[in-house]
Parts: sequence; structure tokens; C-alpha cells
Amino acid sequence: MAKYRPLTSDELEALEPEFVRYLVANGIPAEEWQKLLAEDIDAADRIVDLFSDVVMEGVLRKTTYVEFYSKRQVLAFCFGEEEVSMLSMSSNHIDADFTDAAYITYATANPPEDLQLGRQTKAYVKSRSEEVWDLLSQGCTVSDGKLYRALEGVID
Repeated sequence: MAKYRPLTSDELEALEPEFVRYLVANGIPAEEWQKLLAEDIDAADRIVDLFSDVVMEGVLRKTTYVEFYSKRQVLAFCFGEEEVSMLSMSSNHIDADFTDAAYITYATANPPEDLQLGRQTKAYVKSRSEEVWDLLSQGCTVSDGKLYRALEGVID
């Protein structure tokens, strides 16, 4: 079973050269791979799971920023070496809609009365990659960090 998630067929197809190199590096020639696919699909699935973990670990290790948007709040996370920082902006105002980029810009320039800004930092409980994965699994998306930096300018 994959630590994160197995790659989809489309993802595996897109990564076919890397997968072939992975098989060779692990002593599995093409003929043996074809035999596993035909005779022992469970073993083949375990190999795909292991390759999926290698790929996902590489992606997660490179991820620095993730974001989460809902109507009433926006959260931006920055993953450092030892800890994760979260910046937040929320409001219960009837017009609040943090899923709209224009509203975020408006709210930072013309804050609603109940606008709440927050900052939290915590050390990793799990590995850094697992912490990133947990947030992605809860609906966050990988980002370029622009939102985090913008909130940092407002919160500081």
C-alpha cells in the first residue's frame, strides 16, 4: 500500500521513462515486469506503490506553499525546514467570499469590521512531507506563495 497514494494510470504513463529506470535500478528487467503483470498483479501493484511513494516524496519535498480557500476564510501555509507557518484571514461578514480573488484584494485594502488575521507556527509532528500531504489531503492546493507573501505584508 502506498504511503501517500498510488499514481494513476495516466500519471504512470507520463512517467514511463522514470518508471522503467526505477525498475532497472531495482533489478527488474522488462521481461520480469511483464511476467509480474501477467502472473502476480499484487506484487506488481506493490512495486507501483513503492514507485508512487518515490515520486510523491519528491513532489512533496519541493512543495513550499499551500493554500486553502472557503467563503469565510483563507489559509496560506509556508513549509520551512523545521516548522510550518500558517497565515489566515477570516470574516463572517455577509459579503465575505474568500474564494474570490477580488474580494481578498478588497478585504486587505478595506477590511470588514470583523476581519480577523492570524499567524501560527508549529514544529512538525510527522515528517515535513507527511505534513504537506495531510494538508493536501484535506483540500489545500499547492501554490506559488504569492498569497502567503501578501498576507504576511498585511499581518506584520
